[in-house]
Amino acid sequence: MTWYGSIDLWIFVAFLVVGYLTLIISRKHHLPEPLILIALGVGARFLVDIQLGIAILLCIVVLLFDIGAHFIPRKFDAHSMLISEFVLYSIIINSLISGILFYFLIGISVDMVVLSVISGCLISTCSQFEILKVFKIKKNRLYNLTMKEEHTSNAISMVICLILLSLLLDMKIGVPSAVKNMFTYFFVDIGVGIFIGLLTLYIVVKMFKHKYFRIISLVISLLTYFIAVELGGSGFLAILVLSLFFHNIVSRMPDMDEFAPLLRNVVYLFVYIALGYIIDISWQIVVIASVLFGLYLVFRLLLLSLILRYHRVFMTLDSPKGILAISVAMFFMMLLPQLSWLFSSLLLMFIFSITVSYIANYTIKDIVV
Repeated sequence: MTWYGSIDLWIFVAFLVVGYLTLIISRKHHLPEPLILIALGVGARFLVDIQLGIAILLCIVVLLFDIGAHFIPRKFDAHSMLISEFVLYSIIINSLISGILFYFLIGISVDMVVLSVISGCLISTCSQFEILKVFKIKKNRLYNLTMKEEHTSNAISMVICLILLSLLLDMKIGVPSAVKNMFTYFFVDIGVGIFIGLLTLYIVVKMFKHKYFRIISLVISLLTYFIAVELGGSGFLAILVLSLFFHNIVSRMPDMDEFAPLLRNVVYLFVYIALGYIIDISWQIVVIASVLFGLYLVFRLLLLSLILRYHRVFMTLDSPKGILAISVAMFFMMLLPQLSWLFSSLLLMFIFSITVSYIANYTIKDIVV
Protein backbone atom coordinates (compact mmCIF):
# COMPACT_ATOMS: atom_id res chain seq x y z
CA MET A 1 0.00 0.00 0.00
CA THR A 2 1.39 3.40 -1.02
CA TRP A 3 0.29 6.96 -0.29
CA TYR A 4 -1.79 6.92 -3.48
CA GLY A 5 -3.53 3.63 -2.67
CA SER A 6 -3.18 0.01 -3.66
CA ILE A 7 -1.63 -0.82 -7.04
CA ASP A 8 -4.38 -3.43 -7.51
CA LEU A 9 -7.01 -0.73 -7.03
CA TRP A 10 -5.50 1.45 -9.75
CA ILE A 11 -5.27 -1.53 -12.10
CA PHE A 12 -8.97 -2.18 -11.52
CA VAL A 13 -9.70 1.51 -12.21
CA ALA A 14 -7.77 1.10 -15.47
CA PHE A 15 -10.10 -1.78 -16.35
CA LEU A 16 -13.06 0.55 -15.72
CA VAL A 17 -11.56 3.12 -18.11
CA VAL A 18 -11.05 0.43 -20.75
CA GLY A 19 -14.62 -0.67 -20.11
CA TYR A 20 -15.90 2.87 -20.74
CA LEU A 21 -14.05 3.02 -24.06
CA THR A 22 -15.47 -0.41 -24.90
CA LEU A 23 -18.94 0.89 -24.05
CA ILE A 24 -18.64 3.70 -26.58
CA ILE A 25 -17.46 1.36 -29.35
CA SER A 26 -19.97 -1.42 -28.63
CA ARG A 27 -22.96 0.95 -28.60
CA LYS A 28 -21.89 2.37 -31.93
CA HIS A 29 -21.67 -1.08 -33.55
CA HIS A 30 -24.46 -2.86 -31.59
CA LEU A 31 -22.04 -5.21 -29.84
CA PRO A 32 -23.01 -7.18 -26.68
CA GLU A 33 -21.46 -4.70 -24.27
CA PRO A 34 -22.38 -6.53 -21.01
CA LEU A 35 -20.61 -9.68 -22.20
CA ILE A 36 -17.53 -7.67 -23.19
CA LEU A 37 -17.46 -5.97 -19.78
CA ILE A 38 -17.87 -9.33 -18.03
CA ALA A 39 -14.92 -10.65 -20.05
CA LEU A 40 -12.86 -7.66 -18.84
CA GLY A 41 -13.78 -8.56 -15.27
CA VAL A 42 -12.65 -12.16 -15.83
CA GLY A 43 -9.32 -10.79 -17.06
CA ALA A 44 -9.03 -8.50 -14.03
CA ARG A 45 -9.26 -11.40 -11.58
CA PHE A 46 -5.94 -12.73 -12.88
CA LEU A 47 -4.18 -9.40 -12.27
CA VAL A 48 -5.67 -7.84 -9.13
CA ASP A 49 -6.89 -8.85 -5.68
CA ILE A 50 -9.28 -6.32 -4.18
CA GLN A 51 -12.45 -6.32 -2.10
CA LEU A 52 -15.52 -4.94 -3.86
CA GLY A 53 -18.07 -5.23 -1.05
CA ILE A 54 -18.46 -1.52 -0.24
CA ALA A 55 -18.62 -0.56 -3.92
CA ILE A 56 -21.34 -3.16 -4.59
CA LEU A 57 -23.30 -1.88 -1.58
CA LEU A 58 -23.12 1.69 -2.95
CA CYS A 59 -24.32 0.45 -6.35
CA ILE A 60 -27.36 -1.18 -4.73
CA VAL A 61 -28.15 2.07 -2.88
CA VAL A 62 -28.01 4.08 -6.12
CA LEU A 63 -30.06 1.56 -8.11
CA LEU A 64 -32.72 1.17 -5.42
CA PHE A 65 -33.17 4.93 -5.30
CA ASP A 66 -33.58 4.90 -9.07
CA ILE A 67 -36.50 2.42 -8.96
CA GLY A 68 -38.99 5.05 -7.85
CA ALA A 69 -38.28 7.11 -10.96
CA HIS A 70 -40.10 4.46 -13.01
CA PHE A 71 -42.47 2.67 -10.63
CA ILE A 72 -45.22 5.29 -10.25
CA PRO A 73 -48.53 3.93 -8.84
CA ARG A 74 -50.58 6.91 -10.02
CA LYS A 75 -49.77 5.95 -13.62
CA PHE A 76 -51.05 2.38 -13.24
CA ASP A 77 -53.48 1.21 -15.90
CA ALA A 78 -55.04 -2.08 -16.98
CA HIS A 79 -51.81 -3.19 -18.66
CA SER A 80 -49.80 -2.37 -15.54
CA MET A 81 -52.09 -4.52 -13.40
CA LEU A 82 -51.81 -7.37 -15.91
CA ILE A 83 -48.02 -7.12 -15.85
CA SER A 84 -48.05 -7.04 -12.03
CA GLU A 85 -50.05 -10.27 -11.97
CA PHE A 86 -47.64 -11.79 -14.48
CA VAL A 87 -44.66 -10.82 -12.32
CA LEU A 88 -46.24 -12.31 -9.18
CA TYR A 89 -47.04 -15.57 -10.97
CA SER A 90 -43.49 -15.61 -12.33
CA ILE A 91 -42.06 -15.21 -8.82
CA ILE A 92 -44.23 -18.08 -7.53
CA ILE A 93 -43.30 -20.43 -10.39
CA ASN A 94 -39.59 -19.54 -10.34
CA SER A 95 -39.54 -19.98 -6.55
CA LEU A 96 -41.09 -23.45 -6.92
CA ILE A 97 -38.57 -24.38 -9.61
CA SER A 98 -35.70 -23.16 -7.44
CA GLY A 99 -37.13 -24.93 -4.41
CA ILE A 100 -37.35 -28.29 -6.19
CA LEU A 101 -33.81 -27.94 -7.50
CA PHE A 102 -32.41 -26.81 -4.13
CA TYR A 103 -34.22 -29.67 -2.40
CA PHE A 104 -32.14 -32.18 -4.34
CA LEU A 105 -28.96 -30.16 -3.73
CA ILE A 106 -29.17 -29.12 -0.05
CA GLY A 107 -32.27 -30.85 1.33
CA ILE A 108 -35.37 -29.40 2.93
CA SER A 109 -35.12 -26.67 5.57
CA VAL A 110 -36.51 -23.24 6.36
CA ASP A 111 -33.31 -21.71 4.94
CA MET A 112 -33.91 -23.57 1.68
CA VAL A 113 -37.46 -22.21 1.40
CA VAL A 114 -36.29 -18.63 1.97
CA LEU A 115 -33.44 -19.09 -0.52
CA SER A 116 -35.90 -20.46 -3.07
CA VAL A 117 -38.11 -17.37 -2.82
CA ILE A 118 -35.08 -15.06 -3.05
CA SER A 119 -33.89 -16.98 -6.10
CA GLY A 120 -37.37 -16.79 -7.64
CA CYS A 121 -37.45 -13.01 -7.12
CA LEU A 122 -34.03 -12.46 -8.69
CA ILE A 123 -34.82 -14.73 -11.64
CA SER A 124 -38.14 -12.93 -12.26
CA THR A 125 -36.53 -9.52 -12.77
CA CYS A 126 -35.97 -8.18 -16.27
CA SER A 127 -33.97 -5.23 -17.57
CA GLN A 128 -34.51 -4.73 -21.28
CA PHE A 129 -33.81 -0.98 -21.32
CA GLU A 130 -30.06 -1.19 -21.91
CA ILE A 131 -30.46 -3.62 -24.81
CA LEU A 132 -33.33 -1.66 -26.34
CA LYS A 133 -31.12 1.43 -26.13
CA VAL A 134 -28.25 -0.36 -27.89
CA PHE A 135 -30.50 -1.47 -30.75
CA LYS A 136 -32.31 1.90 -30.79
CA ILE A 137 -35.75 0.27 -30.94
CA LYS A 138 -38.46 2.88 -31.38
CA LYS A 139 -41.11 3.38 -28.77
CA ASN A 140 -44.08 1.24 -29.70
CA ARG A 141 -46.43 -1.29 -28.11
CA LEU A 142 -43.67 -3.85 -27.60
CA TYR A 143 -41.32 -1.22 -26.16
CA ASN A 144 -43.93 -0.03 -23.67
CA LEU A 145 -44.74 -3.60 -22.66
CA THR A 146 -41.11 -4.51 -21.96
CA MET A 147 -40.53 -1.29 -20.01
CA LYS A 148 -43.57 -1.92 -17.80
CA GLU A 149 -42.36 -5.45 -17.11
CA GLU A 150 -38.88 -4.17 -16.20
CA HIS A 151 -40.08 -1.48 -13.81
CA THR A 152 -42.75 -3.65 -12.17
CA SER A 153 -40.59 -6.77 -11.82
CA ASN A 154 -37.70 -4.80 -10.29
CA ALA A 155 -39.92 -3.05 -7.74
CA ILE A 156 -41.95 -6.10 -6.62
CA SER A 157 -39.02 -8.53 -6.65
CA MET A 158 -36.69 -6.24 -4.74
CA VAL A 159 -39.24 -5.54 -1.98
CA ILE A 160 -39.75 -9.27 -1.37
CA CYS A 161 -36.06 -10.07 -1.76
CA LEU A 162 -34.82 -7.41 0.64
CA ILE A 163 -37.44 -8.24 3.28
CA LEU A 164 -36.33 -11.88 3.19
CA LEU A 165 -32.66 -10.88 3.42
CA SER A 166 -32.96 -10.05 7.12
CA LEU A 167 -34.90 -13.27 7.75
CA LEU A 168 -32.19 -15.34 6.10
CA LEU A 169 -29.35 -13.67 7.98
CA ASP A 170 -31.07 -14.08 11.37
CA MET A 171 -32.19 -17.68 10.82
CA LYS A 172 -29.43 -19.01 13.08
CA ILE A 173 -31.10 -17.49 16.15
CA GLY A 174 -34.31 -19.41 15.50
CA VAL A 175 -37.33 -18.91 13.24
CA PRO A 176 -39.55 -17.00 15.76
CA SER A 177 -36.77 -14.52 16.61
CA ALA A 178 -35.82 -14.16 12.95
CA VAL A 179 -39.43 -13.39 11.99
CA LYS A 180 -39.66 -10.86 14.84
CA ASN A 181 -36.47 -9.15 13.67
CA MET A 182 -37.75 -9.13 10.09
CA PHE A 183 -40.85 -7.16 11.11
CA THR A 184 -38.64 -4.82 13.17
CA TYR A 185 -36.46 -4.15 10.12
CA PHE A 186 -39.58 -3.66 8.01
CA PHE A 187 -41.20 -1.01 10.24
CA VAL A 188 -37.91 0.78 11.00
CA ASP A 189 -37.09 1.01 7.30
CA ILE A 190 -40.54 2.32 6.38
CA GLY A 191 -40.44 4.88 9.19
CA VAL A 192 -36.97 6.12 8.29
CA GLY A 193 -37.83 6.22 4.58
CA ILE A 194 -40.95 8.31 5.17
CA PHE A 195 -39.20 10.64 7.66
CA ILE A 196 -36.26 11.29 5.34
CA GLY A 197 -38.74 11.67 2.48
CA LEU A 198 -40.57 14.44 4.33
CA LEU A 199 -37.26 16.07 5.17
CA THR A 200 -36.24 15.80 1.52
CA LEU A 201 -39.50 17.45 0.48
CA TYR A 202 -38.67 20.43 2.68
CA ILE A 203 -35.15 20.64 1.23
CA VAL A 204 -36.48 20.44 -2.33
CA VAL A 205 -38.99 23.23 -1.70
CA LYS A 206 -36.13 25.42 -0.50
CA MET A 207 -33.50 24.57 -3.10
CA PHE A 208 -34.99 22.39 -5.87
CA LYS A 209 -33.33 24.55 -8.53
CA HIS A 210 -29.90 23.98 -7.06
CA LYS A 211 -27.52 22.66 -9.71
CA TYR A 212 -26.05 20.12 -7.29
CA PHE A 213 -29.39 18.62 -6.34
CA ARG A 214 -28.66 15.22 -7.93
CA ILE A 215 -25.55 14.91 -5.78
CA ILE A 216 -27.60 15.97 -2.75
CA SER A 217 -30.18 13.28 -3.52
CA LEU A 218 -27.41 10.66 -3.64
CA VAL A 219 -26.11 11.81 -0.25
CA ILE A 220 -29.65 11.68 1.14
CA SER A 221 -30.11 8.08 -0.04
CA LEU A 222 -26.82 7.03 1.59
CA LEU A 223 -27.80 8.88 4.77
CA THR A 224 -31.14 7.06 4.77
CA TYR A 225 -29.39 3.69 4.57
CA PHE A 226 -26.99 4.38 7.45
CA ILE A 227 -29.68 5.89 9.71
CA ALA A 228 -31.95 2.87 9.16
CA VAL A 229 -29.08 0.47 9.93
CA GLU A 230 -28.16 2.36 13.10
CA LEU A 231 -31.79 2.23 14.27
CA GLY A 232 -31.98 -1.53 13.75
CA GLY A 233 -33.31 -1.73 10.21
CA SER A 234 -31.85 -3.29 7.10
CA GLY A 235 -31.46 0.04 5.26
CA PHE A 236 -32.34 -1.21 1.79
CA LEU A 237 -36.10 -1.09 2.19
CA ALA A 238 -35.77 2.40 3.67
CA ILE A 239 -34.08 3.56 0.45
CA LEU A 240 -36.84 1.97 -1.62
CA VAL A 241 -39.53 3.73 0.44
CA LEU A 242 -37.61 7.01 0.13
CA SER A 243 -37.32 6.44 -3.62
CA LEU A 244 -41.06 5.86 -4.10
CA PHE A 245 -41.85 8.86 -1.88
CA PHE A 246 -39.31 11.09 -3.60
CA HIS A 247 -40.19 10.29 -7.21
CA ASN A 248 -43.96 10.20 -6.71
CA ILE A 249 -44.24 13.47 -4.75
CA VAL A 250 -41.08 15.51 -5.13
CA SER A 251 -40.62 14.69 -8.82
CA ARG A 252 -43.87 16.44 -9.69
CA MET A 253 -41.89 19.63 -9.48
CA PRO A 254 -40.17 20.81 -12.66
CA ASP A 255 -36.68 19.60 -13.55
CA MET A 256 -36.76 16.73 -11.04
CA ASP A 257 -35.57 13.80 -13.15
CA GLU A 258 -33.57 10.68 -12.25
CA PHE A 259 -29.85 10.43 -11.54
CA ALA A 260 -27.49 11.88 -14.09
CA PRO A 261 -26.68 9.43 -16.93
CA LEU A 262 -22.97 9.63 -16.07
CA LEU A 263 -23.57 8.11 -12.62
CA ARG A 264 -25.67 5.30 -14.07
CA ASN A 265 -23.01 4.56 -16.68
CA VAL A 266 -20.37 4.29 -13.95
CA VAL A 267 -22.57 1.86 -11.98
CA TYR A 268 -23.35 -0.07 -15.19
CA LEU A 269 -19.66 -0.44 -16.00
CA PHE A 270 -18.67 -1.43 -12.50
CA VAL A 271 -21.41 -4.04 -11.96
CA TYR A 272 -20.67 -6.00 -15.13
CA ILE A 273 -16.91 -5.90 -14.62
CA ALA A 274 -17.40 -6.90 -10.96
CA LEU A 275 -19.60 -9.79 -12.13
CA GLY A 276 -16.76 -11.17 -14.24
CA TYR A 277 -14.35 -10.60 -11.38
CA ILE A 278 -16.43 -12.31 -8.67
CA ILE A 279 -18.20 -15.24 -10.34
CA ASP A 280 -16.88 -18.76 -9.80
CA ILE A 281 -17.54 -21.31 -12.54
CA SER A 282 -17.37 -25.11 -12.33
CA TRP A 283 -19.16 -27.85 -14.19
CA GLN A 284 -21.67 -28.20 -11.33
CA ILE A 285 -22.48 -24.49 -11.50
CA VAL A 286 -22.87 -24.68 -15.29
CA VAL A 287 -25.31 -27.60 -14.95
CA ILE A 288 -27.40 -25.85 -12.25
CA ALA A 289 -27.51 -22.59 -14.21
CA SER A 290 -28.45 -24.40 -17.43
CA VAL A 291 -31.30 -26.31 -15.77
CA LEU A 292 -32.63 -23.17 -14.09
CA PHE A 293 -32.45 -21.16 -17.30
CA GLY A 294 -34.08 -23.87 -19.42
CA LEU A 295 -37.00 -24.27 -17.01
CA TYR A 296 -37.30 -20.50 -16.69
CA LEU A 297 -37.70 -20.07 -20.46
CA VAL A 298 -40.27 -22.87 -20.71
CA PHE A 299 -42.52 -21.52 -17.95
CA ARG A 300 -42.04 -17.92 -19.06
CA LEU A 301 -43.30 -18.85 -22.53
CA LEU A 302 -46.30 -20.66 -21.03
CA LEU A 303 -47.20 -17.64 -18.87
CA LEU A 304 -46.80 -15.19 -21.72
CA SER A 305 -48.99 -17.39 -23.92
CA LEU A 306 -51.83 -16.83 -21.46
CA ILE A 307 -51.72 -13.02 -21.58
CA LEU A 308 -50.31 -12.13 -25.01
CA ARG A 309 -51.33 -12.83 -28.58
CA TYR A 310 -48.15 -11.47 -30.16
CA HIS A 311 -44.44 -11.14 -29.36
CA ARG A 312 -44.51 -14.20 -27.07
CA VAL A 313 -41.33 -15.85 -28.34
CA PHE A 314 -39.45 -12.57 -28.50
CA MET A 315 -40.44 -11.54 -24.97
CA THR A 316 -39.57 -15.03 -23.70
CA LEU A 317 -36.05 -14.77 -25.07
CA ASP A 318 -35.65 -11.04 -24.43
CA SER A 319 -35.56 -11.20 -20.63
CA PRO A 320 -32.05 -10.15 -19.57
CA LYS A 321 -31.31 -9.70 -15.89
CA GLY A 322 -30.18 -6.18 -15.06
CA ILE A 323 -27.53 -4.59 -12.92
CA LEU A 324 -29.80 -4.34 -9.86
CA ALA A 325 -30.48 -8.10 -9.73
CA ILE A 326 -26.80 -8.79 -10.42
CA SER A 327 -25.70 -6.40 -7.65
CA VAL A 328 -28.07 -7.97 -5.11
CA ALA A 329 -26.95 -11.50 -6.07
CA MET A 330 -23.29 -10.50 -5.65
CA PHE A 331 -24.12 -8.90 -2.30
CA PHE A 332 -25.81 -12.12 -1.13
CA MET A 333 -22.78 -14.05 -2.36
CA MET A 334 -20.48 -11.97 -0.15
CA LEU A 335 -22.78 -12.15 2.88
CA LEU A 336 -23.21 -15.93 2.58
CA PRO A 337 -19.88 -17.30 1.31
CA GLN A 338 -20.95 -20.85 2.21
CA LEU A 339 -23.61 -20.53 -0.53
CA SER A 340 -21.35 -18.94 -3.13
CA TRP A 341 -21.99 -21.89 -5.48
CA LEU A 342 -25.72 -21.12 -5.43
CA PHE A 343 -25.38 -17.42 -6.21
CA SER A 344 -22.66 -18.14 -8.78
CA SER A 345 -25.22 -20.39 -10.48
CA LEU A 346 -27.74 -17.53 -10.47
CA LEU A 347 -25.14 -15.10 -11.83
CA LEU A 348 -24.19 -17.53 -14.61
CA MET A 349 -27.88 -17.91 -15.45
CA PHE A 350 -28.08 -14.11 -15.66
CA ILE A 351 -25.21 -14.19 -18.17
CA PHE A 352 -27.14 -16.81 -20.18
CA SER A 353 -30.19 -14.52 -20.20
CA ILE A 354 -28.15 -11.55 -21.44
CA THR A 355 -26.57 -13.65 -24.20
CA VAL A 356 -29.89 -15.07 -25.41
CA SER A 357 -31.47 -11.61 -25.28
CA TYR A 358 -28.82 -10.16 -27.58
CA ILE A 359 -29.22 -13.10 -29.97
CA ALA A 360 -33.00 -12.50 -30.00
CA ASN A 361 -32.56 -8.81 -30.76
CA TYR A 362 -30.09 -9.61 -33.55
CA THR A 363 -32.26 -12.23 -35.22
CA ILE A 364 -36.01 -12.06 -34.51
CA LYS A 365 -36.74 -8.54 -33.28
CA ASP A 366 -38.95 -7.86 -36.34
CA ILE A 367 -40.85 -11.16 -36.19
CA VAL A 368 -44.31 -11.12 -34.59
CA VAL A 369 -45.04 -14.52 -33.00
